[in-house]
Amino acid sequence: MAATLSTGVRAFALYIIASCSLGPAPAGASIAPGMGRKGFLEPGTHVSILEKELKLQLFFDQVRQQDDEGRIHKIESKLALVFQSLPKNHLGRLASRAVRFVIHHYFIREHGWLLTGLEQHGHQTKTTEIHEASIIKDKAPGLADAIFNHRGLESGLSLDDIVALVAAIEQLVFDESRQLLGAAYYLNGVCTLDRIDEATLDQVLFSYLIMYEVGEHRDLLDLQEHEEMRSRASNPDVEMIFDDLMGFQNDTVKGAIYKDRDILNPFLEKPFSFKDASRFVMRLVEGYSQWQDQECWRMKDHLVAMSVPGTGLIPLATFYSEGGSSEYRFSESKMYLRSIGALDEATSSVRIPNYITGPSNCLATSDYFAVCCLSECDKLTDGLMRQIQAPVASPDQIIRIVSNMSTATVTGPRPISHEMQSRLHRIAESHDSEVPLHGRRFAQWMHNAFPNECPYPHKVVDRELLTMNRWKDRLPTVSEAEMAQVIKDEEIWPAAALPQAPHWVEDVVETMPL
Repeated sequence: MAATLSTGVRAFALYIIASCSLGPAPAGASIAPGMGRKGFLEPGTHVSILEKELKLQLFFDQVRQQDDEGRIHKIESKLALVFQSLPKNHLGRLASRAVRFVIHHYFIREHGWLLTGLEQHGHQTKTTEIHEASIIKDKAPGLADAIFNHRGLESGLSLDDIVALVAAIEQLVFDESRQLLGAAYYLNGVCTLDRIDEATLDQVLFSYLIMYEVGEHRDLLDLQEHEEMRSRASNPDVEMIFDDLMGFQNDTVKGAIYKDRDILNPFLEKPFSFKDASRFVMRLVEGYSQWQDQECWRMKDHLVAMSVPGTGLIPLATFYSEGGSSEYRFSESKMYLRSIGALDEATSSVRIPNYITGPSNCLATSDYFAVCCLSECDKLTDGLMRQIQAPVASPDQIIRIVSNMSTATVTGPRPISHEMQSRLHRIAESHDSEVPLHGRRFAQWMHNAFPNECPYPHKVVDRELLTMNRWKDRLPTVSEAEMAQVIKDEEIWPAAALPQAPHWVEDVVETMPL
């Protein structure tokens, strides 16, 4: 992890010496702690204060004071609904586990970012805590210490506090993006102190996106490697992919230039500063997951076409046989599928939503987060929370709302079967006639209601199995011979053995919510 960061620092230092005449870095040009602009994430400012004062509230106050782009208000509008729907303590605040849920939910829902250290907990009772997020530990150690010394956030956090914490983490990600932008300048022979024209800006930003896609294995100093990557972009086998990437870049940048037209000077031959390019990069980072999610949708459409209708399940033989003869090649082993909860053992079938949201479909763009498929189920639960605005609801209220929900594979309004209604009432019987919206049993009910969108709430043996770090260098796959054997073995299965409906476990153990 540290190697990637130090490489970026060396890239910046080398280029400043070689091309920038050791001039002062422009505003926003920092690619490492202690360099560039001063702000609430600068170790020399807020971190030292936190270490001395050990008062988390001081940090939150500083974040709010430093917000000059209206981000706090935008984040609060996104989080208010989730906050309202969660169980609170006697002070009206959220406990540590709930705060962790809110942060994870926000970043995966809004950006498709799976933060390293705050991945899904796999319905384990023991989870990682907020201060264990890698980006907080590495980039804001004072904040990590302050959270840790708050002893599990015993008094809880208010909505304002959580909004400030989310804003801080988001800013840390954007700061790392500026670090990568500095390397892109270097790789294109451009000084971060100089203004550039639109053609050069396009070249720099394309270099940035190539490195962003390659992820943490990039070497920010290797000019030859970067030129080879750019050359591969013109290879007919991958040209379409990079054409799409360039199209995303052009659309985003042109929109950003238009939005910033009042602060840009169109009469300059070279109108764009590093600060301008940094703003464009922030918009690329914000929009990348939405753009990348188009591929997730295409893959989902393909998987649904392979599935037994209405089940969200694909017989394993079909998963292997059809995946190899199409645009997609599915070769993850049964061991991997089982580990992440994507294998329905009873029918030897693959669960579509568990597979799509699994680690093998994430891109490790950074040491600190991966870009993953956006969760369709989160959008559905957001719809529920918007109308219920409480951590629990009556079965009748849930049925009324869910029956009117629609997705790409479910058309509402629709009747909810008597069996599904009975299951919901049985959940409520164990909780004072109301259904906890953030528990494992309700997650299973939502999986049955939306089998192509909501994952089955599989309880993993080890939460590490749901992280990118566990699989990124050693994803288990099956050989052609193993695929053929699975297909041969399952050809003799009778039709009755195929999945008929999503799996339901009546006595599923209710783990701690969230």
